[in-house]
Amino acid sequence: MVSGHEKLIDLPIPELYDLKADPHETANLFARAGDRARTLQSLLRTATTGFAGRGSASEKTTLSADARQRLQALGYVASSAEPGPRVYTDADDPKMLIGPANELNRALADFKRGAGNAAIAPVVAIIQAHPGFTTAYGVLASMQHDLGDLDGAIATLEQVVRRGIADQSVMVVLGGYLQESGALPQASALLEAVVASHPDYADAYNSLGVVYSRMGRHDRARAAFRKVLELDPTSATAYENLGVDDMQAGDLPAAITDLTRALELDPRLARAHNALAAAHLRQRHEAEAIAHWQLALQLDSTLYDALYNLGVSLWDASRREEARPYLERFVREAPSPRYAADIARIRRMLNR
Repeated sequence: MVSGHEKLIDLPIPELYDLKADPHETANLFARAGDRARTLQSLLRTATTGFAGRGSASEKTTLSADARQRLQALGYVASSAEPGPRVYTDADDPKMLIGPANELNRALADFKRGAGNAAIAPVVAIIQAHPGFTTAYGVLASMQHDLGDLDGAIATLEQVVRRGIADQSVMVVLGGYLQESGALPQASALLEAVVASHPDYADAYNSLGVVYSRMGRHDRARAAFRKVLELDPTSATAYENLGVDDMQAGDLPAAITDLTRALELDPRLARAHNALAAAHLRQRHEAEAIAHWQLALQLDSTLYDALYNLGVSLWDASRREEARPYLERFVREAPSPRYAADIARIRRMLNR
């Protein structure tokens, strides 16, 4: 809170600065200006109480009793009881994380430049030094996932949830990883706990709909995606997921309609192009399918599902010289932990 030339920071540790005399906030006056500090604290708490009452459910990070019971059943929390008030220390001061945040950004930049496992070591070191720095866990999990270590990514985020420092966005990412690993009942239970506490959190409904779709619960999946569109009518991802669910339910015309709508809203959705290509191929529209797979790869060269689908479709159409570069790149670049069976199949095709 800023009042006149004074600035009060209440958490994680109380700080009071005279902005006129100390614009760089180097001298904490809290202990020396007790009366003024208490007055500002009272004003701040009055203001934040009002804000808390008006906040949307997606902005709140506390869990309801029902959600805590669901997480307890999954083994993510030790008790369904509401935790006591958090005690803050100097380690929670955001100023203490400026250096680690810069190191984390450097590691992430190195990873994107292709450093791979070498970029993971500094992130692990940051977590060891600052175990409450939730962002670092998310970066580590993302790196592990991109390197094909899905089990490692799940374990990293489960650690955050069990420690009680995860917000709903971390749980949604974890739910997505669990879905990807095939742990569908666990993913649905986790995401159901999130929407129980955050009933207007669109990302959670989107992820939950994907899980329901993979479980064959198409009515529930569509209800989840429709909820996203109720919250955000311009959600291209919701239309994309509806289209994929339509395909899984065998309704190709609806799939093409929903996927086309997704691409009207966001033409750069590579996965929507991949799914639309598959729908066109099932209707024997080979030229449209190939065009959409090529677009998908132009948008995301690491979309290995599209790379595989394009190469195999060209091969099966006896266009083998066109297919070979795509298939060879798939064998060379696709992460083996996830695509081992497909890589083996393509190698056999190429060696015939």
